[in-house]
Amino acid sequence: MVVLKHGAPRNFAFKGVLMRDLVQALRCIGENNITADDEKQISKLLAENPEEETIEHDLLLAPVWMRNIIRRNIKSKAL
Repeated sequence: MVVLKHGAPRNFAFKGVLMRDLVQALRCIGENNITADDEKQISKLLAENPEEETIEHDLLLAPVWMRNIIRRNIKSKAL
């Protein structure tokens, strides 16, 4: 069975695929449930797929708490 839910237009405005997926994953995990292992995985994904052309745009679409987690795990450049 497929359940369709309302999605905010902002959730469909990401230019990069990784950022869209990261935001969805972080939303599912929850702000107070992020572990050190989760952050290691985020860091690894960002290092392997930096999406440098779209990261600045996409970071502005993420909630502040997610932005902070993603920024501290970006290795390629300081944002």
